[in-house]
Amino acid sequence: MARINGEASLRTDASWLDLCSDDKRRPNLVIHVKVQEAYLHCSKAVMRSQIWDQEAQIGRSILLSMGEMLKAQLNLEGPPESREDMRKRYLPIL
Repeated sequence: MARINGEASLRTDASWLDLCSDDKRRPNLVIHVKVQEAYLHCSKAVMRSQIWDQEAQIGRSILLSMGEMLKAQLNLEGPPESREDMRKRYLPIL
């Protein structure tokens, strides 16, 4: 777990977009973060999170899919996009 403090700016100029492009895609927008502080959380925070405690973990089967989360957040109609369709759209390289 890490924490970063700083200033963020949205960039649309070609030089920034080119830096974040790959062989298949070029972003429309880049978030540039000027980091002023970066540090790891203390070990107490990691222990309190119970990240390795099996009893504190939520089963994946009851978590919403990314499509379901997006549908709820954007107040969209119709069925959510399937996990397989999301993988195809967002991870075409894999």
